[in-house]
Amino acid sequence: MTNPCTDSLLSKTFRAPRMMQREIVGREVIDEIIYRCRKARGRLILELQARYGMRIGEVLSLRASDVNGRRLAIRRPKSGRDGESAFMRETLAGRLKAFLESQNIVPDQRLFLICYSTARSLIKRLGEKMNGK
Repeated sequence: MTNPCTDSLLSKTFRAPRMMQREIVGREVIDEIIYRCRKARGRLILELQARYGMRIGEVLSLRASDVNGRRLAIRRPKSGRDGESAFMRETLAGRLKAFLESQNIVPDQRLFLICYSTARSLIKRLGEKMNGK
């Protein structure tokens, strides 16, 4: 025989988490967000994520030595592989090179000296600007 009090307690304690439905943002909206981003750092971070499918952790762990012309070496990708490469368009590669030079970034230094939460808040803030237009 089951106890109604115990069953109720167990169902509340071990309830499966609800899956949060996420909205897929269209390419036009992404392009607009990137266009509205005024600072080179934020724009580069957004473009690397949006255009080349890089995760924020992969972007933030990039070092200057990982940039070789149009090729980006991703050392520890989330895919579990030893490494991957991303090939940038010439225009983005040029802007990234100019950013490296303007910031005096040396080969063993990270490209973007910000943490995950700062990058997340940057993206969130830019998205909120789009909602307010």
